[in-house]
Amino acid sequence: VTVKGPKGQLVVPFNPRLKLNQETDTLTLERPSDAPRDRAQHGLTRSLINNAVQGVTQGYSRNLQIQGVGYRC
Repeated sequence: VTVKGPKGQLVVPFNPRLKLNQETDTLTLERPSDAPRDRAQHGLTRSLINNAVQGVTQGYSRNLQIQGVGYRC
């Protein structure tokens, strides 16, 4: 799966046993059975694709909260 956005392009490999259906602006991932391994691959692939989409649209940021006295940033 290739994901393109304003912040770049990412390629996410996935298991060929899973079926990927693309509608207008929705991706649907289907697993062949309810076997534990297929369920695990389904969840992993869904999370990786979701993270790639968020990465190319919003980017990465980390918000830090500094507590205490005498710190500078």
